[in-house]
Amino acid sequence: ALEAAKVGITAAEESYRVRREQFRAGAAVATDVVYAEADLRRARLELVNAAIDIRIARARLNRALERS
Repeated sequence: ALEAAKVGITAAEESYRVRREQFRAGAAVATDVVYAEADLRRARLELVNAAIDIRIARARLNRALERS
């Protein structure tokens, strides 16, 4: 999940970059840029959530191993 989130960020960053350039060239409207930025923020949030999920899983595993 962590690697997939990283790939998602890379794709979202590129999409955002392209939309900004298109907007500057007059080939896109401001809402296109806003949506691309929102997608980038969502991708970054997914990375944070994946990292949190990993930490929770590790803590649960450690707790289970201590009980054994």
